[in-house]
Amino acid sequence: MSLYRRKDSPCWWVKLPPIRGESKPLQQSTGTADKRQAQQVHDKLAAARWEQARLGVKPRHTWEEAVVRWLLETKHKATHESDKAKLRWLHPYLGGKHLDEIDRTLVDRIKFEREKISSAGTANRYLALIRSILRRASGEWEWIDRVPKFNLFREAEGRVRSLSPQEFQRLRLELPEHLADMALFSVATGLRQANVKNLEWQYVDLDRMHLWVPGSQHKNGKPHSVPLNEMAMSVLRRLRGRHATRVFTFRGEPISPSSRSAPWLGGRRWSGRASRISAGTTFGTPLRPGTARPALRPMSYSGSAAGRPAPWWSATRTWLPRPCRGRPLDWMR
Repeated sequence: MSLYRRKDSPCWWVKLPPIRGESKPLQQSTGTADKRQAQQVHDKLAAARWEQARLGVKPRHTWEEAVVRWLLETKHKATHESDKAKLRWLHPYLGGKHLDEIDRTLVDRIKFEREKISSAGTANRYLALIRSILRRASGEWEWIDRVPKFNLFREAEGRVRSLSPQEFQRLRLELPEHLADMALFSVATGLRQANVKNLEWQYVDLDRMHLWVPGSQHKNGKPHSVPLNEMAMSVLRRLRGRHATRVFTFRGEPISPSSRSAPWLGGRRWSGRASRISAGTTFGTPLRPGTARPALRPMSYSGSAAGRPAPWWSATRTWLPRPCRGRPLDWMR
């Protein structure tokens, strides 16, 4: 019987046979205890499924269904929790709507509402998330036929901030000893703050002057190999033996994120990005002072700061890397 009652529910339930692409019959509550209304729900569901099976009409899916599937398929992303926060903010605008009801007018409304309370760049992150979900619903899940087109805000170019040798020396004086070591190591290697803070001795080879960051700890998910120059080696030699597993510690415990800032930097705190850009300036392309983007990772095997081709090494890491050749480092010692 396609319309029936259950002992654990006051509502009528509907059961319809599976159609093409389904392995189980459809069973769901009609949401009403009135049999006449339940019969109307049943007839509407049956007609929609007949159109889907016989005429190839796609079933309609809601924004909530797309969000649940998106979160399940992207739980590996480093920004997974950030995506959840964005989706919670978007729920009052998109919750309860079918995907084919989301058009440019609705997205533009979200765009300008978000821009009122945040920067244009932040608003663009919300719009990009909406577009990613709709594109996957169209291209991979085949839930909708098209994705509405909408434009993002134009963002101004961000300021590239690098530290001069004099500023870096002053910053080191502002920082406590354990953070000064991290800052010096960051400038020497160009690594992100999280990679420096969580660095373990098992990934460091002092004899070969080399370290690597496993893919699970790297931003792009790929292993990252880094040759070490004398500046980085001096830090590692000084810290060797202080902790069994971690390179950088404070009072015998792993270091938490720094919040100490230097007043003469306009309230800016020491950050991994500032250190990486300073490393790019220090070891960057000759005759291009202050240009960090061509050498944000001057110590990686993807290229060379001196313009030499990238070396090839075996999977067993038998190649001995040479220290990165940049400008003289006397001013940092």
